[in-house]
Amino acid sequence: MSKQNIDENVMPWVQVEGVYELFSYNDGFPVYLNTPSGLFFYYRDLTSQGGKVFTFGLKVTETFGVVGRLSNDFDPKTWLSSGSLNEKDLFGDVVKEWSYYSPLENTFKTVQGPPYVKAVCVDDEYFRCNSGKVYLNDIVTGSQAEILNDPRTDFFAKVPSIYMSIRPVFKHSRQEWYLYYRDGYWRVGSSYTGSRTDLLRTKDSAHRPEYVTSYWESWTNKGWTAGSGLRIKCRGIANGENKCYSKPCNDQGSCVYTADNETVCLCQDSTYGPYCENKDACSNPGVPANSIEVVHAGNRPGDISTSFCTKGYRSSPVEFYVCERDHGRKNWLLESKATCQVPPPITSGPIPPHTSAPAPGPFPYPTGNPEKIPSNKNPLDQSEGFMIFVIAFFACHILCPALIWLGIMLVKIVRSSQRSQPGSPERLKAVENTMQNRYMLMVRVYSIFMNFTFWVWLCAVCACLATSDGQTRSFPFYWAVTMCGVCAVFVIVEAFFSCERVALHNMVSWEYIKSLQLAPPSIVMVIDRYEWKHQRDAVYRTNPATGREEYQGSEDRWNKVGKKTVRQPFVYPSWCDESNLEVSENGRLFRLRIHIDITLDRTATESFEVQKSALIEKTRHLNRHFDFSRVDSVPNHHPYVVLYHKKDSVPFWMNEQFFWCSTFLQFSWIYRWLFVSQTNSVQFTLKKKVFSQSVYSKQTAFQQVYPAQAVPGAHDATIHDTDSADRPLLNNQQNPTNYLSV
Repeated sequence: MSKQNIDENVMPWVQVEGVYELFSYNDGFPVYLNTPSGLFFYYRDLTSQGGKVFTFGLKVTETFGVVGRLSNDFDPKTWLSSGSLNEKDLFGDVVKEWSYYSPLENTFKTVQGPPYVKAVCVDDEYFRCNSGKVYLNDIVTGSQAEILNDPRTDFFAKVPSIYMSIRPVFKHSRQEWYLYYRDGYWRVGSSYTGSRTDLLRTKDSAHRPEYVTSYWESWTNKGWTAGSGLRIKCRGIANGENKCYSKPCNDQGSCVYTADNETVCLCQDSTYGPYCENKDACSNPGVPANSIEVVHAGNRPGDISTSFCTKGYRSSPVEFYVCERDHGRKNWLLESKATCQVPPPITSGPIPPHTSAPAPGPFPYPTGNPEKIPSNKNPLDQSEGFMIFVIAFFACHILCPALIWLGIMLVKIVRSSQRSQPGSPERLKAVENTMQNRYMLMVRVYSIFMNFTFWVWLCAVCACLATSDGQTRSFPFYWAVTMCGVCAVFVIVEAFFSCERVALHNMVSWEYIKSLQLAPPSIVMVIDRYEWKHQRDAVYRTNPATGREEYQGSEDRWNKVGKKTVRQPFVYPSWCDESNLEVSENGRLFRLRIHIDITLDRTATESFEVQKSALIEKTRHLNRHFDFSRVDSVPNHHPYVVLYHKKDSVPFWMNEQFFWCSTFLQFSWIYRWLFVSQTNSVQFTLKKKVFSQSVYSKQTAFQQVYPAQAVPGAHDATIHDTDSADRPLLNNQQNPTNYLSV
């Protein structure tokens, strides 16, 4: 039997964790013994004193800090013969509540919430590992089928003096892997300081990895996938060979040969090491300053002692120390926050006598004796105000902007639909264009709202400062400061990607439009070559009856692999500009959005298909499958610009420097409103047409087909012939390069 699921933030008596073996019987119930610590787990009938309990103790007549209260009608003999024991939680259906002893109040406190002590059935492969090395009992392979972990030779060795939440950290013998604990999970990853590189994990709060009984999960392309059979076991003195016949444990422990063919020494009497060869244990930890009592159940490396702080320390009522080698000596090292060193808080007056003071830290409910604990206490009875605050926050920061965004989207879709017939390509195109910008519109709406709520939270900060009178800041103050920072950062980040900033960054005159009309269009053919790779993944489902992951079958997936991209420009001999921008020269500024529309005439389309086919043939040897696309562009094209007739018509404040100054001062949207009010919004399409041969040598003939440019001072020559270097590579006598060569 294993005692586990002990959260040190809720249950400070972590020393009771471990593997307990059947020792004897008492009051008709088994007595279990944890050999490394010498603790017994047994049943006591204290009906005359208030009830029946499960408890721990160094003797069967003593109590070591933790008790599980049972119902008064509990009969151990009837329970043992019921035949319906839950191996994953043996006493979950009979223990009403768990309590622990608090030396400061000299009373027992009830643990509120889920059961923080759980007993599970385990086999004889579970025991404390004193060698300092553990291993994964299964092979782990990489993406190329290489063996990353071999259970016969690889192992995790304990990293000296490094702990995470009073749990040791281990490093793999061959890989850059760490076995560590964080946020309720034991994990295997490339770093123990963060969980983003984790490969394996299991939700288990065991204080030693060899005590983990939960199933391990592995990271795949689909996320975390539950596995089966993977366990952390103790690395002993030999694998694949039974060496117990040679009595390798120095008469300080028993030798076992496990089911995984591992020879392991189970050390006794404070000894440790692969051969139980070390005896230099930690001394008695004593009682540190500002502590009232220290408890521990062992003094070997890795053993934990709990120090209970004296009265008045509110950050946490306990400190944890771990027995560890420090500069060649065994010492108790502090592996938690130094809470007992924090000075007591300022109080308005003494606590009245015979009144339970609110307990600090994770123990918010002081109680009397276990039998006097009220069973109907709801810890959330006083949280209505906080829940109202949370709902209001959610409505103001998330729900309202989302509703405004949905309303704007509906209006845009309705307006775009009214301009065309139902079901027509024009309506479908208009709706598609509206939907393409939906996410950017959402971000802009949230940015406006965040900019407004920043000032609301800033007023809340000022109100807290005005009413605090120099006392400790309250939760609303820190929350308001945090929200001010979040809102400010969100607005600044959104401003960097805003179209207003891009337009202010590109303030141009009419000469810029002329240069775009004179610039030749660029058409690039892009081909992505790849192969399809078949992948079969196992599918599991959770059995609602047992809660275990069961194999259901497999599903097939096809992934693109070996992708190779080739880009090649489309070569053409001539082109013309068909764009037309008509605006009045009244001295106003224009917010100009420039689109590109490059078309090909019939012969140019045929030439494009020929060059496309040649490119496909040219890259055939790279991979079998391909995707083809076309990228149109014009040199020096900016999608958003501010267009002016004369430089002196631009106000002094209309530039990117003023934009950023107002943004950092959280006047971003006021500045943008002023900027929009002083400019006109214009859509301009830069149209280019490409030909496959030199056409219309006479300008008059060309102007009969394409209207003259309306831009003031527009160029006269609208057709541009390319030189021989730009002519098609097929059927070009002046360019001997083989277009199909690799």
